[in-house]
Amino acid sequence: MRETYIKNMEFLISELHKEWNKSKGDSNQIKVSLNKAHKLRSKISEHIVKQQKTINEDTNIDFEESMKMSKEKIDISMFAPCGMNCKVCYKHCYNKKPCSGCLNSDKGKPEHCRKCKIKDCIKGKSLSYCFECAEYPCKLIKNLEKSYNKRYQASLIENSRFVQGHGLEHFMEQQKIKYTCPKCGGIISIHDKECSECQEKMK
Repeated sequence: MRETYIKNMEFLISELHKEWNKSKGDSNQIKVSLNKAHKLRSKISEHIVKQQKTINEDTNIDFEESMKMSKEKIDISMFAPCGMNCKVCYKHCYNKKPCSGCLNSDKGKPEHCRKCKIKDCIKGKSLSYCFECAEYPCKLIKNLEKSYNKRYQASLIENSRFVQGHGLEHFMEQQKIKYTCPKCGGIISIHDKECSECQEKMK
């Protein structure tokens, strides 16, 4: 229920943005009668109360938090060539100077990431992601996949296949839902399954 609701909120917000952009409107140009404004406010309030009741029954997240999560920008640059979502990496979640992701600056990046053979390989072949390579999945990817399967119960190959089939933005949206703490809205680290904000351990 929680995932469906957040997804609906994301869709609603994106559609509102699209319509606004189409109208090329300006807030100063909008004119609504006082009577219509009251009716609109009443309808929105009724809908929020109805949805909030459902959320409180089925989840531990409130309407305000779901809106905050829906409005957060999806950063597709945090998807590493290997299939890792850098947004949920412990180096991004916890550090005072967080790593900005595989494809971004080396600032705050651990040494093994700076000297990553997979990233060097992709760069040498002028590709963006490993799944674009004819040799995918290669030995480097298979070894990393085995490690993530065993240590974190995650599949980087499945991540890449999902991106191939559904698109990167859709993948990152699903990841945001999956790795958002239901208690406080923080980011759950894939490596230790702990929330970056409230330190709640996830099962």
